[in-house]
Amino acid sequence: MESEKVPTLGPLALLKGTFISTGFNQIFRPKSKSSKTKFKNAITSKEIDDNIMQLNLTSEVLTFFDPLGEIPNRGFDGQPDTFLNGIPYTQQIKDATNVDTGKGDLPGERDGIHFETGIWLFVPASTDTPKQDAELVRMASIPHGTTISARGPAKPEETTAAPSFKRVDITPTAQGRQQKPSQDVGNASTSRLPQDLKKFVDAGTITDAILKNPNTVLQNANEGKDIKQTISFSVTSNVPLRDNLGRIDGDGDADITNIPFLRGPPLEVNVPEQGSMKFLKSSNALVTTVTATLWISTVASKITVPAFTADQQPILLKPVNAKEGAPTPVFRITPDRGLSAAKTVTVFSSQIQYSQNVVLRFRGIDWPHVSVATLVPKDPIDVPASALK
Repeated sequence: MESEKVPTLGPLALLKGTFISTGFNQIFRPKSKSSKTKFKNAITSKEIDDNIMQLNLTSEVLTFFDPLGEIPNRGFDGQPDTFLNGIPYTQQIKDATNVDTGKGDLPGERDGIHFETGIWLFVPASTDTPKQDAELVRMASIPHGTTISARGPAKPEETTAAPSFKRVDITPTAQGRQQKPSQDVGNASTSRLPQDLKKFVDAGTITDAILKNPNTVLQNANEGKDIKQTISFSVTSNVPLRDNLGRIDGDGDADITNIPFLRGPPLEVNVPEQGSMKFLKSSNALVTTVTATLWISTVASKITVPAFTADQQPILLKPVNAKEGAPTPVFRITPDRGLSAAKTVTVFSSQIQYSQNVVLRFRGIDWPHVSVATLVPKDPIDVPASALK
């Protein structure tokens, strides 16, 4: 190892192990003239037949692997070498939407709707070429044909309270916001999957408030929890655009690349005083911007430990206030002595929440694709013997 010590991970050091979750996914996807998507109810609203808004209640597995350690980047001339560190990860999201119950409890094998591999990097400050502060970088590869390099400040925000979530708007934009009929939860005859949301509204899983602000799902997940500390950080990535048609990937310092199918055919245009330039004539689902925020919280919970003897097998317990249907941390007691009477104790666990907005461009419109989730550790959390004294 060339550096004097293992390069820091900063707040990324909190990303350890495998987490599971329930969440919510919203996307406006392109609809071609030959689309085979069928709707149960005839579309009666007056809307342009160019998109389908798909809503999913999701289940997720997010795994963080061991840190990579020293990653040398070589400087030139006056810029010294720098040493990064990073954490590889995989993310797999499946559709749990159950139209019969209005909940995310779909039985049987679930269809995958997202798979992602990537690395979270801590990039130290550089002093010469370029001069910049330390950054967090998320490098992600998505099977649709998009790669992303999203960056943000390395210094996280910290609070001794629950997270505070800003509003995120799913309304498409093109010279102003353009509200779509599919954003009306009461409209069961629109270009949306599922069309009829009544059972979801009744169950509180997809409501008017959630469509107006998907971060409501995160807020709802924290109700009744005793959150002692929250650390948060954000990253963003975008393709620099010359005009409202978009820009060819790879130009300048583009942070996002899309395969040709997504970005569409180029159109060469002669621009006065600038000469010939290439723009995007049309696109199928060009990713233009990605923004994401992670909130990592420490949650205090109470568990009631039953009486046990020293020779018993480990005991697995959930918090006394665990919500039905939501992923909940499990705590493990390994008896090394007897406990004569039941005892309620306070235990702690990590929780990860995220909100991500991927903006897709087609038909000259920017269409939000918002995903949110609340994740808890997949494996049991060992409770130290000292907690039972």
